[in-house]
Amino acid sequence: MALGIPAKDFILDAPELNLQSHRKRDLIELHLTYCNNLSAHSLRTLTRFRQTLVSLSLFGCSRIFYRKGGAPLVGDEEEEEERPASRQAPDTDFSFQGFNRLRLLNLGGLPEEVDAEALLKPLPALTSLDLSGVPLPKAAFLAHWKERLASLVLYNVDLSEELINTVVELGHLSIEPCKSSIYPFQELKRPLQFLGLYNTTLCNVTHIPAYKAEGVSTISLNSAPPFPPPHQSQVQRNCCLTLCNFSIPEELEFQYGRVNLLLLKILEPVRQDESIQRIAVHLCNALVCQVDNHHKEAVGKMGFVKVGKTDVSKKPQDRMCDQVMEFSWSALWNITDETPDNCQMFLNCKGMSLFLDCLKEFPDKQELHRNMLGLLGNVAEVRALRPQLLTPQFISDFR
Repeated sequence: MALGIPAKDFILDAPELNLQSHRKRDLIELHLTYCNNLSAHSLRTLTRFRQTLVSLSLFGCSRIFYRKGGAPLVGDEEEEEERPASRQAPDTDFSFQGFNRLRLLNLGGLPEEVDAEALLKPLPALTSLDLSGVPLPKAAFLAHWKERLASLVLYNVDLSEELINTVVELGHLSIEPCKSSIYPFQELKRPLQFLGLYNTTLCNVTHIPAYKAEGVSTISLNSAPPFPPPHQSQVQRNCCLTLCNFSIPEELEFQYGRVNLLLLKILEPVRQDESIQRIAVHLCNALVCQVDNHHKEAVGKMGFVKVGKTDVSKKPQDRMCDQVMEFSWSALWNITDETPDNCQMFLNCKGMSLFLDCLKEFPDKQELHRNMLGLLGNVAEVRALRPQLLTPQFISDFR
């Protein structure tokens, strides 16, 4: 049995009653998030499930580690701020002794007054531990799970030399570099299996000591716009190349809109560096190729159809049919697929005139024609738009 309870479902003293109602069941998973009304009495209630609990999250439930007399009352937030530390009495009686099946534990926000080492030491089977925001003046005890721990999350934790020496022995690590640096890890002979770089600004890092890293896209998103020429082109190129390392669109889903806005910003200049333009158009195409219509419509409203059409319109003038040209038509084909609004945008941008110009200027480019006709097919599928295709010039060219 699994039970997840957010803060809004709790009232004072109700948690004990809720857990009491489940005492005769085998509670395997329990997630409590920011439940500020819980006291140490609730914590001791958990011992009734010590033989069955496999996963436990007490993220943000800091008051659960205090005796009821020492914890602030509901609604007394001002009193809480003025309450002397001596009245905040942590419960030293609770122990995870006997929680032999517990594998996943989240103690994010554990108060500084609580001894993390003493609290965790009795747990023999931990495989995943989240200590986000937890002060760890002494970290050597984490090596106790060296052979078993697969995931250790240290978001917003100061990485001391002792902590660094400890975590390099483990397989997984997630950190927030705002309060730490990955540079001490760069000399590792054996890379980490996973390195989390959420909210980073590590633009100059050339070697990330991990087989897999996530959150690196934040580097690109934060570093691309501000740099003035002559550095802008190099930074934009590096950002685009960084994004190419991701599985698109899956690994960029959490920043989908922002990534597209960034790429459109890069593509806006009338005469952009060709290599940057080629990579950016390729990324745009990948981002709209395998997503639902809602995403395509959103990108269309951002201006993708107009920017893509503008990029293509320069090519017939230059008599140049290159990868940028083909990628742009391919992206326009993808973004108009089953999206009538985007098809209408294409027509509004005089897309059919561009279609005829490209067809006339590049009569022998079959791959280009395939992409162009694919887009035309998308427009023709929209019944309301078909009359706009029946112009004398268009009919004459297709006879």
